[in-house]
Amino acid sequence: FYGYSSEEFIKLKVSDINQLSKEEILIISSHVKTNKSNKFQFSHKLKNGEIKKVEVHSSPIETDDGIVLFSIIEDISNTSEIKEQLEKNLIYNKTLIDNLPMLIWLKDKNSNFLAVNQSFANATTINEPSLIIGKNDFDVWSDEKLAEKYVHDDKLVLKSGNAKLVKEKILDKDQIKWFETFKAPVYTKEKKLLGTIGYAMDITNKAIVEEKMKSQYEQLELEKTKLFTI
Repeated sequence: FYGYSSEEFIKLKVSDINQLSKEEILIISSHVKTNKSNKFQFSHKLKNGEIKKVEVHSSPIETDDGIVLFSIIEDISNTSEIKEQLEKNLIYNKTLIDNLPMLIWLKDKNSNFLAVNQSFANATTINEPSLIIGKNDFDVWSDEKLAEKYVHDDKLVLKSGNAKLVKEKILDKDQIKWFETFKAPVYTKEKKLLGTIGYAMDITNKAIVEEKMKSQYEQLELEKTKLFTI
């Protein structure tokens, strides 16, 4: 693994391969000898200069010459890289979702929030997405009637198994706004019902324009009716 022959390897010091300082290595060795800890992750240097991530399990063994450390070393470079990539992907996905101009959420079958984006949190009485996890609509909305409606809609979607797209009023920082809301059932890979997923897009301005156009049309029709009755 390290690229050395047996003869070369037994001549090496721990500090020749471990990228920690000699002082840090001494502290860790002391912890192992006193059984304070025995599992570590290090960066080890191979003979060719390549750095590998390893997990080391060490245990103290008493010998006639004193206490020595018995260690099992596992190469976790690929595991570590995969973990780092997954963490990056999570950050990228969260950044992407948080910057979308709409409210996005995921709920379990009991209408408890599993995940929300920043836009959703900003619209509620709680501004931090992580603090909403595990709560329900009654916890995050000040209008109880609206909360009841949201939970009722969740139950309908879960029962029917069909997605739902509606225009509805949503309380946003104590202001009533019109939103286009989409809700759908969501399933696990095993096809088990997890809960519901949804988004809500602010269409207040569009709704105002449509309402004005409707009012103008009705007024025009009324004027036509008056004209024909003269």
